[in-house]
Amino acid sequence: MDTSTTLKEQIQALMDSLADTALSAAESRHQSQAGEAHLLYALYRNDGLVGSTLRGHGLESSEIRLLMSDIPNRPLKIGEDPVLSASSRHILHDAHDAVEVLRQVQRDSHVELLLRAHGIELPEHQPTREQVEAASRTGVNLAQTVSPNRGRQVGVDYLSYTRLMLEAALN
Repeated sequence: MDTSTTLKEQIQALMDSLADTALSAAESRHQSQAGEAHLLYALYRNDGLVGSTLRGHGLESSEIRLLMSDIPNRPLKIGEDPVLSASSRHILHDAHDAVEVLRQVQRDSHVELLLRAHGIELPEHQPTREQVEAASRTGVNLAQTVSPNRGRQVGVDYLSYTRLMLEAALN
């Protein structure tokens, strides 16, 4: 079995899942667009390591819901479905794991302030998709710390990639 194809499919499934959750969050608030705060909510709701790390730092879903409500957003018209904002589409298209989605979402100043209030900082750099795929073929475990200021708190071991690499290797 081609591990890189499996990884690509699993990565796409993760991005689709994040998009669906973000769009559902926008729709439930009668907002026409799902932006960075909606993607943060999707990451928070995800069962992966990023979601558990966000929750482990004390971030509450109510704080993210408040953030989604506070950021200006055109109301959803009757019969209209919400869409991803241009920036959210780019984030999900370019990212190759949930950590990268979080890194990109954090560029929004509102999201950054909320994350910093909980001591959540992201690594300055991360491996490229090619490096991660090469590492997955050789079984190398790539690790980055999401919260360097939290001592030995859970680190993100390339979030979904490590999990996906292991799942792909077992298939």
